[in-house]
Amino acid sequence: MTPSRVLGAAAVVLLAVGPWVLARHQLSLLTDLLIFGLFAMSLDLIMGYTGMLSFGHAAYFGLGAYGAAVQLVEGPREESEAEAIRQSSQTFYASHNWQPFFLEGTKSLAYEIWEDLGFRAPDNVIVPVGAGSSLLGCAFGFRELRKAGQIAKLPRLFAAQPLNCSPIDASFKAGADTPVAREVSKTIAEGTAIKNPLRLREIIGALRESGGGTVALTEDEIVAALRRLARQGLFAEPTSASAAAALDKLSATGAIKASETTVAVLTGTGLKAATTVADLVQ
Repeated sequence: MTPSRVLGAAAVVLLAVGPWVLARHQLSLLTDLLIFGLFAMSLDLIMGYTGMLSFGHAAYFGLGAYGAAVQLVEGPREESEAEAIRQSSQTFYASHNWQPFFLEGTKSLAYEIWEDLGFRAPDNVIVPVGAGSSLLGCAFGFRELRKAGQIAKLPRLFAAQPLNCSPIDASFKAGADTPVAREVSKTIAEGTAIKNPLRLREIIGALRESGGGTVALTEDEIVAALRRLARQGLFAEPTSASAAAALDKLSATGAIKASETTVAVLTGTGLKAATTVADLVQ
């Protein structure tokens, strides 16, 4: 298979190189650009666009500079995925959400958290969730650590979603593991704006197994958390800020206690949505 025959949707290339947690430094821009370039050189890319200035537009020009063939599809990110699927009869669709071994990579997030905490598991892990690969990676990794006798119990996993696009929260709160109708509208947390997550049943199962849950956040709650992170010196994208907003909400309701060890995963740098972040933190 030649590089030009590999087809990806925008989410494949724009995956955060992280992860980042509240107490850690972000990876350097140089590392981001290096990984970004390596992906771009081997992909034809189909991208969705909505007319809003965002990291997606920067990616469009950057990918072209690396030699990738970019096809724009009008509409939200689901439209670019649908177009990639339509064209998959002619070329390979490199979607991480369809790749069964992708979660074997994202499970290293659990191992990194465990190591950074002195080879202990936290009590709680909060993850921004769209398609669910980071949360399921945590589930995979912590299960393996428990099976190996390295931890006594699983940390509770919490999925943070924008209320404007929260299909996982809708199903979990309804006690279902199948889609439950809930209105979808635009959100600043673009990275988790997935209306129909492919692994919904697995995500719900992981949340229940760990004793965790879901948190649906208003746009105002996400913006407030974004500003708080900025004041603490953490330049996060709005999608990542939903994890911090969920921590605030869970703490306020008593679901998470101050005496517990909680990790809120910041999955993307603010550079992915620099213009949006700049406007919001003014």
